[in-house]
Amino acid sequence: MNILIDSKSVGSEVITETSVRLGWLKQIKIDSGNQVYSLVLSSVKISSWFSWTSSSYEIPAGLTTDVGDSRILVRAGAEKQISTLDVGLIEKIGSGI
Repeated sequence: MNILIDSKSVGSEVITETSVRLGWLKQIKIDSGNQVYSLVLSSVKISSWFSWTSSSYEIPAGLTTDVGDSRILVRAGAEKQISTLDVGLIEKIGSGI
């Protein structure tokens, strides 16, 4: 199944088939064959100017099951495959780091 994810999807909410909110699409990663292989998510929906304030996470693009106007649906259990890329200022302040 081919699911179209492109730059127009940036800012979309990413949720699982069981309605677990994973975050908002911040960036897509594309391989040398121009195929999307990874989705970079932000913990909060904010302007790209302030993206350093929120944490970034990554999930494999292959977990995507559907893309709508404002939501991207991924397989149930995708939250178990999230990798943390960086911790943003909001989370650092909240955890007292």
